[in-house]
Amino acid sequence: MNISKQPAFGRERRRHKRVELKQGAYAAISPNSFKIGQIKNISRGGLLFSYIDTQITPENPVENHLFLSSTNAYVSKLPFRTISDRPVKPNGKNNNAPMRERGIEFGTLTLAQMMILDNYIITNRQ
Repeated sequence: MNISKQPAFGRERRRHKRVELKQGAYAAISPNSFKIGQIKNISRGGLLFSYIDTQITPENPVENHLFLSSTNAYVSKLPFRTISDRPVKPNGKNNNAPMRERGIEFGTLTLAQMMILDNYIITNRQ
């Protein structure tokens, strides 16, 4: 049986291939946000991460920078915009906290940010 690598709803539209990262690679939105969580996949164009929905709303909900961290690397102050932010169904592993997944598209990166991001992806890929 021939299985197509095409998405179910048409051709792949992303410019950059998504890469799955090792456990321990995290994304955090700053400065006044409580959104921090495990990166599910990443590319030069953006990422998807899951986080616990604390349902806490800060007084000044500014979200203008993205930080990436792991035991081997750190990337700071990436410009971004949110593409999606949706609830995730519990997976049955004693996960009682409400979870969400957030899709991020990177903004215009400097050459230095691109190099640091590429190094982060290479260092943390599975």
